[in-house]
Amino acid sequence: MTEKILIALRETAKTAGITPAQAKYWVHLIGACLVMKGRAGFLDAADSQKLVKMAELVSGGSSPKDAALQVSGVVQGNSLVPVKQEHSGNGFEILEGKIAGLEQRNSMIEKALMLLVEENKAMRGEVSRLADSNNALRMQLMPPQDPPKAVIPWQPEPAKDPLEGMTWFQQVYVKVFEPQKLRKYDS
Repeated sequence: MTEKILIALRETAKTAGITPAQAKYWVHLIGACLVMKGRAGFLDAADSQKLVKMAELVSGGSSPKDAALQVSGVVQGNSLVPVKQEHSGNGFEILEGKIAGLEQRNSMIEKALMLLVEENKAMRGEVSRLADSNNALRMQLMPPQDPPKAVIPWQPEPAKDPLEGMTWFQQVYVKVFEPQKLRKYDS
């Protein structure tokens, strides 16, 4: 298999005496194929020669568009006279053929769209399955959660029952006479 010889666009621009931006624009004008490898553009040898020839014509005084037409015609051997296409048959046959082609293309697009829809459904199912397995793995990796502890607010210790440790008659005396009330009249 033979490979085309590719020449860097910068080198071609340098040999033609133009800037790389001009060379890129002129490649567009002559309709050449610019091959990109990384960030560098490359042309085949024939297109590189066209750019050099075009630079000579532009430096001679012609516009880049006219030079592109001249270079394209000279190198490829094409005539600059436009060629009319002859149609055999009436216009209805041509339209029917074009409509049939469009219908066929439409059916192909519909099939491709349906394939994309099916693929999307499969991907959604797989994403949900992976999300579930991810959650299960996450739960296994997380430490177990302790139940929340109830917070008991501080309360003073309950007062000691004054009747505790007294005999029965002392308890009756305290209940009947209530000495705490009698103390307030003591002073």
